[in-house]
Amino acid sequence: MGHARARQPLSIPVVDLIYRGLSVHGYWLNLWLRRTPWDTVAQTYHELATLVDDGTLAAPIEATYALSDYREAIAYALSDYREAIAHAARNDRNGKVLFAFR
Repeated sequence: MGHARARQPLSIPVVDLIYRGLSVHGYWLNLWLRRTPWDTVAQTYHELATLVDDGTLAAPIEATYALSDYREAIAYALSDYREAIAHAARNDRNGKVLFAFR
């Protein structure tokens, strides 16, 4: 499936747009966050957290990197996390790249 980070053109058969009544809409989260009242944003994040918690909403995870002590990571070992940061920036990922707080 295509995504904005891949910067590939979107391809949808015209027959689906006409006969199945499909439509295409895009959004930019930062723009929505700026234009939406804070209480609506907070309620939306609460609803999303509930869906994640009960397993209704999930995203594939491609990789997890340990982050034992975030203060040490920031202060002393940022270079050790360059691999994780570079991995997260790749356009060919098939899932999220996470830091694990263990």
